[in-house]
Amino acid sequence: MGELIDYARNFRGLAKLLSSMFPRLSPTLKWAGIKQSVLDYTSLAVLISASFSAFYTTSALITLFFLNILNPYNFLFSLATGFLIFWLAFILKMRQPYFLANKRSKDFDKNIAFAIREIYVRVNSGQTLFNAISRVGFGDYGEISEEFKKYVHELETGKSELEALEELAGRIASEDFRRLLWQLINSLKEGSDVSKTLHSMVQNIERSKKIRIEQFSSKLTPLSVMYLLSAIILPALGMTLMIILSSLMSNDSLTKIFYLIPVYLVVINTFFLTAIQKVRPHV
Repeated sequence: MGELIDYARNFRGLAKLLSSMFPRLSPTLKWAGIKQSVLDYTSLAVLISASFSAFYTTSALITLFFLNILNPYNFLFSLATGFLIFWLAFILKMRQPYFLANKRSKDFDKNIAFAIREIYVRVNSGQTLFNAISRVGFGDYGEISEEFKKYVHELETGKSELEALEELAGRIASEDFRRLLWQLINSLKEGSDVSKTLHSMVQNIERSKKIRIEQFSSKLTPLSVMYLLSAIILPALGMTLMIILSSLMSNDSLTKIFYLIPVYLVVINTFFLTAIQKVRPHV
């Protein structure tokens, strides 16, 4: 991978120009857990995209040549298609950190309440903040545990608690979790009681969870009505209408529509399941 990045740096000029299309790429790379700079990542994306484009264009031209249909029109069409493939591959590669960051953010949001509550319980029982975070780091809290392990390692290598927490906050993909960490950092800077801050954080998380569940409930009501209409009432009325028309017209073509009903039901159910999963809160 290192050799590939070294070779990709030959495209740094073009990469610097194209990276301006993605202004929030720098923090997103940190949130996605990618340890490359913006310029290195963009250079790698250019190299990979150019490789896909060159492979397709070369393969297409060789195939056209051997089929003896290589003419100026096909030649230009192959080049244009190769250029389009370059842009599609480049945009997909550049969007990958955003997808990874969003995935990590959902994992953080799913485990944040349990992790912060355990830290609060341990600190409130007399343990130090470092010990409490260490226990969570070696627990089963997904991405939170992984990031807390890095935090513990940084403290063991000589970094201060505040410096390690600030770097941890910069790597966290979840906006809610980042806000809670900065609340904890400010509390440590001011020298206030960490236990009270953690208790306040737990209360804020519970309040946020209730708000998200209420918002999900409000979004679920119109989706339920739409599902009732499109997946139950509409197919039932349609089947009844087709049965009546087919008996009156004696037309076999109407009966073929019945075969489309299962397909329609699969599509409509898949659509609503996807919509519900998209708006479902990760609490």
